[in-house]
Amino acid sequence: MARAGRRDRGLLPVKDPHGRVNGWKVRLYHEGRERRFGTFTTKTQARDFYEKAKQEQKEGRFFPERYQRGGFAKLSEVLEGYMAAFAGCSPRDEKRYKKAWTELFPEARLNALTPAALEQAWAKMSENGRSPQTVNRYMGFLRRVLNKAIRDCKLAVHPVSRIKMFKEPPGRTRYLTPEEERKILVQLNATYHPLLRLAVLTGMRQMEEFSLRWADVDLEHGLVTVPATKSGGVQYVHLNHEAQTILRGIDT
Repeated sequence: MARAGRRDRGLLPVKDPHGRVNGWKVRLYHEGRERRFGTFTTKTQARDFYEKAKQEQKEGRFFPERYQRGGFAKLSEVLEGYMAAFAGCSPRDEKRYKKAWTELFPEARLNALTPAALEQAWAKMSENGRSPQTVNRYMGFLRRVLNKAIRDCKLAVHPVSRIKMFKEPPGRTRYLTPEEERKILVQLNATYHPLLRLAVLTGMRQMEEFSLRWADVDLEHGLVTVPATKSGGVQYVHLNHEAQTILRGIDT
């Protein structure tokens, strides 16, 4: 007798930052390795793909690369999807970054974003007077967008990872005094007080803090992984007891 809910095995809901389901992925195990496919608009589409793939596995004709090659989605649509998925928690500058990439590649599909094409765009930004630090911010934004595209199985290879960012000079270390922190808190809605306090405790920049995902947070060991810093590298931030308490409060 079939187990209840068996048909939904392997179907994973995709949720936005507010917990609403806005798509479905399919999880399959092939040759001892977990693979994910999607995103599908409806649960029915995801279930149909799952059943088709399972049948192909039984018949020995399932080749996941055929479905994961990707790269045919339009960059403009992927940018819109990224902004919609993180609406309300994306840094303000990301709207400007999105506009710039849309203008640089107005009708391009993801598979047109080759390292060579991106280097040309990089050079054009520099010629237009943008500083190396600013160009790195634009590239960092595109990296996050394409990271999501890869997770959604719309792209297989990350072109930005093959490009070396501009080297940036180390910045001046600046600390808020208790009085400065109090003045900022007075100007903020109380809802945002924990976020400001977390920034003070960890030293994370606005973009770094607001771009965090729970997958980057290890509360058990008191550690946060910042995958894309201003300097273009990965950074590890230690959490003291107060910072861990703030994050647990946000989680609930």
